Amino acid sequence: MIKYNTLRLLSIAALVALSGCSSIVTFTSDIEGADVHTVDGVHYGKTPIDIRYDNDMLASSRNAHGCSQIPGVIYTWSSGAQARSDNPIVLCNDASHYTVSLNRPSEHPDLETDLRLALERQQARERVLRQELELERMRNEMFFFGPGFGMRGAILFPMTGPRPAHPHPPRPPRH
Repeated sequence: MIKYNTLRLLSIAALVALSGCSSIVTFTSDIEGADVHTVDGVHYGKTPIDIRYDNDMLASSRNAHGCSQIPGVIYTWSSGAQARSDNPIVLCNDASHYTVSLNRPSEHPDLETDLRLALERQQARERVLRQELELERMRNEMFFFGPGFGMRGAILFPMTGPRPAHPHPPRPPRH
């Protein structure tokens, strides 16, 4: 029993230790949907996107001021507009969450294209959210009013409206 409890305690301690081993950098843009690539060519995805960095890697990249450094990024919108961050990106304050935000260059043409695609992405996210909410509503209904609800419903929620009319009692026979 003691071995089991010790093993269990060590497992919990390892999970707690591992959960604090990374920092998150959120890459955002004023018009969402820009492709995010590092200057090294690694594709992260479309804005907004969260990228997890190992804290040991960040610690090994600290500069003289104690700030971590990650490779710079290039945002590319569907219209071809590009924005570049500093290279390297400097992360200070020993936080567990950082945000890198770049704006689409206003002088680049085809703003409407990027706005339309950003709107389509937002509408798609809203559709997914509505579907998830509907599924959750259905799960909740199944939990409370699941299969076989019949008699439980009659007991839990008796009919409160007017009572149906009862037939008159039978008349005695006439002699």
